[in-house]
Amino acid sequence: MWSKDIGIDLGTATVIVFIKGKGVVLREPSVVALDQNTGKILSVGEDAKVMIGRTPENVVAIRPLRDGVIADYTMTEVMLREFIKSHIRYREDSKAQGHDRSPCGGYRCGEARCT
Repeated sequence: MWSKDIGIDLGTATVIVFIKGKGVVLREPSVVALDQNTGKILSVGEDAKVMIGRTPENVVAIRPLRDGVIADYTMTEVMLREFIKSHIRYREDSKAQGHDRSPCGGYRCGEARCT
């Protein structure tokens, strides 16, 4: 079994993913494009950003992070899953150790000092 140490910087404008031994493997805008009629995610990151202002009324570009905090947990999770799925090789028998740079002052979310 092997593991990857992954660092994720959830920025209001940009998400950066760092993998130990590889460096920065992803730098994408924090944007999700959603079809409001179907609830389907159309794109994330740069592809979603270029859709801003150029889509039909039923397609909206969502910025799940605002003012340095997660404003929409569901869309943030969807965005991260899509980034990881499309940019990071992952095997089922691997153990990923994640480290985030969150707006909780450097504490892990869930700790008493983060609430």
